[in-house]
Amino acid sequence: MTRDMILFDGDQPEVRLVPFATRRDDHALRKAYLGWLNDPEVVTLIASPALLAPNKGMEFIDDSFTRFTQPECHAFFIFYAPDNAFIGTTKLDSISVHTRSAWDGIMIGDKRYFGRGLSSRVYRVLLAYGFGE
Repeated sequence: MTRDMILFDGDQPEVRLVPFATRRDDHALRKAYLGWLNDPEVVTLIASPALLAPNKGMEFIDDSFTRFTQPECHAFFIFYAPDNAFIGTTKLDSISVHTRSAWDGIMIGDKRYFGRGLSSRVYRVLLAYGFGE
């Protein structure tokens, strides 16, 4: 796969996963990501106390990019092709080659995409990647 790999959901490439590492310099996406992380309605659904802190700044985003581009973590931005929009993030974290396990996570950051059933599509793509790679 290429460095800017995009993973598809079946024959209909509606949901694509774009690696964090390929979007490091995308300032508009970084700003949107920060907005998602500072929205209590978005982060309340995620089991991470660090995300509940208010007024996160760009240093939080920088730390996220550092963490999510380490060998034991494969993180992606979720791209929704029909609307040509990034709508959230997903990851496999704490990957253990020894136990063949990882923690998964998904965040639909753009609230306009809540309740559309996209999380299950994202999980299918993420799990296909995890088991295939």
